[in-house]
Amino acid sequence: MSTNKKVRSLVFLDAETTGLEMPRLTELSLVAVATEDLERAAPAVPRVKHKLTVCLNPRKVIDPMATRVSGLFEMRCSLSQG
Repeated sequence: MSTNKKVRSLVFLDAETTGLEMPRLTELSLVAVATEDLERAAPAVPRVKHKLTVCLNPRKVIDPMATRVSGLFEMRCSLSQG
């Protein structure tokens, strides 16, 4: 039995952490994009179908370099319950 189903969308995952030393998660983002938009859009940015971003409280100090890279800071993350 052959199943030739075309993949209709792709989901990309991005994770941000407190830094490189003993990292803890601070943010997770999932972005869904239609495959046909990816194929057709190059070099333009494809349309995002769905997006979910969750801020997590790492219960740890965020390294200043990680804040510069991600833009996340302790006060924003500490408001999360996760």
